[in-house]
Amino acid sequence: MKNLFNVPMVRMFGIAALVAVIGFSMVSCDDDPGGDPNPGGGTLEFELLTEYSARIPANVDTYRVRNGTVTSGAVVIPATHEGKAVTEIPPNGFAQTSITSVTIPDSITYIGAYAFYLCDRLTSVTFQGTIELDITTFDTSDLRTKYLEGGPGTYTRTSGTQMALSVWTKQ
Repeated sequence: MKNLFNVPMVRMFGIAALVAVIGFSMVSCDDDPGGDPNPGGGTLEFELLTEYSARIPANVDTYRVRNGTVTSGAVVIPATHEGKAVTEIPPNGFAQTSITSVTIPDSITYIGAYAFYLCDRLTSVTFQGTIELDITTFDTSDLRTKYLEGGPGTYTRTSGTQMALSVWTKQ
């Protein structure tokens, strides 16, 4: 009976399978998912914007940020990632997380619909610049209204246990 392992095709398959297993092991052991560590824990996820994905044409070749593995605690969004500006938070970017505060740098120019939807533990938002907010960015029209009237600064929730029913004050 002929030994199947002497057949060149079977040898190539075996080598290819071994390379695939080693390659998969190297990828699965990677500790850096490509995001930035966040002070509150977890890693933010970044997407490089193209002419087809940028909400604002001037944001091409910049980054959009979303929660990634960040699910709770304080969030500090960096102004840059890999040497390029971070300019957008997409729709639903941090929705339904348990974040308690967020600092939004002045590099952010657009925050999408429902970006902070159902973030009932969110009690502090710091805007470091002027940002275009979708009408539904936050679960509350009070925060959006106060920001549009008061501009950059830190806003804290002064009453209400749910975002939708809360009252915000600029510090």
